[in-house]
Amino acid sequence: MRRVFADTHFWIAVFVPGDEWAEAARGVDLSDASLVTTEEVLSEFLTAVCDHGDHARRLACELVREILDDPRAEVVVQSHESFLAGLALYERRPDKEYSFTDCISMNVMRQKRVQEVRPTTGTSRRKGLSGYWTGESDPVRSAACPAARRRSGAPIPPAREAGAPRDRLPGPGES
Repeated sequence: MRRVFADTHFWIAVFVPGDEWAEAARGVDLSDASLVTTEEVLSEFLTAVCDHGDHARRLACELVREILDDPRAEVVVQSHESFLAGLALYERRPDKEYSFTDCISMNVMRQKRVQEVRPTTGTSRRKGLSGYWTGESDPVRSAACPAARRRSGAPIPPAREAGAPRDRLPGPGES
């Protein structure tokens, strides 16, 4: 079975179908693969979602818990050693635009001999979320992400405010 590293962009693309990398995530065939990710990546994903309201936070937490419980996903735990190794790579490569989490991820990929990363972004992206999960049965959730397959078509948690539409999450600055 091949091993695929799921970076922060992958989890955002799984969570946000309108995201610029959603198509790349949809194209990932994981039928013969297991996912490898890190607690740092999941932390970065949760941080990316944090400004989008309690509804988005609830959904993101559900996804992270599903990832943690999925037997086909290996989540590498944070440690002081992984922190120091990431810091060393970050210090050695000031010429690159690697984030600190990228450096930790590259070290994990070397240790675990993972050579495939999804989605392939070409350059690092430092943007916020470009869309919101609508809660519909989404092909990314049902096909590309083993942890989220079980949720495909799951009911959407109640919207943040009474009377708010249930077909999308409120955007930044919306109630």
